[in-house]
Amino acid sequence: MKRNVIDYSLDFPFFYLHDNCILIVDDLFAETVTFDGETVDRILNEQPHEIIEFEDYFEFDIIGVEKRKLMKTISESCKVSKTL
Repeated sequence: MKRNVIDYSLDFPFFYLHDNCILIVDDLFAETVTFDGETVDRILNEQPHEIIEFEDYFEFDIIGVEKRKLMKTISESCKVSKTL
């Protein structure tokens, strides 16, 4: 997975290793990727935020604005549609 970090953010991203994915959090975006480097999900991120971990997803509580979900794994319906 290649990315020019300077184009996206003022800071370098933080990488968090989880059981079934890698969570990448930056000041402008958050995404989950598989251990093979395939992007599972990606959302816009804003500061300040709190990250709450659930079984299938992460919830980003953008303080005072909204809550956004970031999936941990590719769902079965997505796997089928990608193969078609």
